[in-house]
Amino acid sequence: YTLRTLFPYTTLFRSRLQALYLTTTRTPLTRKIKAHFTGHLQSALLYALEFAKKDTNGAWRDAKQIHKAMDGAGTDDKMLIIR
Repeated sequence: YTLRTLFPYTTLFRSRLQALYLTTTRTPLTRKIKAHFTGHLQSALLYALEFAKKDTNGAWRDAKQIHKAMDGAGTDDKMLIIR
């Protein structure tokens, strides 16, 4: 599956969905996803929501992923190549 299959909605829709969820429940949607999902599905959901944060072209999300790949001892070369 691709993210387009799992999340056919636009980035603007996902951004508004997060804002509405936060306003309604006073809990970030990402926190709920982390509490109720694990593994690859959790990663896919969080990745889709990260795309909607800060910008609509994914630059912020990609920068965050690159930072994570280079954080700590060693470098995650696979992650850097993907970016």
